Amino acid sequence: MHCEICSKSFKDRRSLAIHLTSQKCMEKQSYYDKYLHDNESKCLYCGSITKFRNITKGYRKFCSVPCRSKFSWLTDNARKEILSHSMKNNNYSEGRPKNSKNKNKYPTTEDVLLRYQNNPPPSWEGKFHSEETKEKMSETASKRIAKNGSPRGGSYKGVFKASHPEKYTGNPHNIIWRSKWELKVMMYFDTSPSIISWQSEEQAIAYRSPADNRIRRYFPDFIITLRDKNGELKTLMIEVKPKSQTVPPKKGKNQKRFLQEVMTYGVNAAKWKAAQFYCKKKGWEFKIFTEDHIFGKHYFGA
Repeated sequence: MHCEICSKSFKDRRSLAIHLTSQKCMEKQSYYDKYLHDNESKCLYCGSITKFRNITKGYRKFCSVPCRSKFSWLTDNARKEILSHSMKNNNYSEGRPKNSKNKNKYPTTEDVLLRYQNNPPPSWEGKFHSEETKEKMSETASKRIAKNGSPRGGSYKGVFKASHPEKYTGNPHNIIWRSKWELKVMMYFDTSPSIISWQSEEQAIAYRSPADNRIRRYFPDFIITLRDKNGELKTLMIEVKPKSQTVPPKKGKNQKRFLQEVMTYGVNAAKWKAAQFYCKKKGWEFKIFTEDHIFGKHYFGA
């Protein structure tokens, strides 16, 4: 590989990029567009201009994370194209021939059925978490949320693929879940026959944040329309939160953490007050779903 301007040879594109920066021959993006240009500079989903990364990798495939998520759900061929593009330069073994892998890893032979009858696996059917267990789950979830921003200790986020998109009042291809609890709630709303329609983070409500005394927007987790036991239609605005975050925090040894919890509770209280006022004008109900609703005996009893 050599520089098209001064004809100096280099072993790879990284060395060429260092040369362009040090000698100030030409901007790296301009050099890439004129002499290299391996990939298109347009988003694979919406066609917008994407951001230039470097001479080695060229332009990004997508202009944003939502476009990448939407594109991944279009067709299976789209996923295969992305995988083949990322793996074309890798040296990996061919592995097993196509369609040779046994889909059922553990065939149900007579010995397996006999062992299953003698020692069946434990079942959670008809069982529920005790109050002590749910309290421990709430405390653990609040600690992980304070530390990592999610109940599971990592960044949990994904696109929910609705089985009944006609029930969703919004774009059914852009339903984002931000925790495993929200994912569980979405699965229930999508499959339950009592839920007529639902939406997630589609409605904006203005509130004044006590953190900086500025007007900000609050997007409730869910707004659903359901048919109750009496056959009447009801509209609920729902927020999913651990039970420990719905009560004022108690002062402990860690002063910094206590102040953070007080600030979080104050902001949430301002959001919920604005949501209650909004629902009162609309004739709706505002509810906060905790682990008591999600893992409780009366599942989402409204």
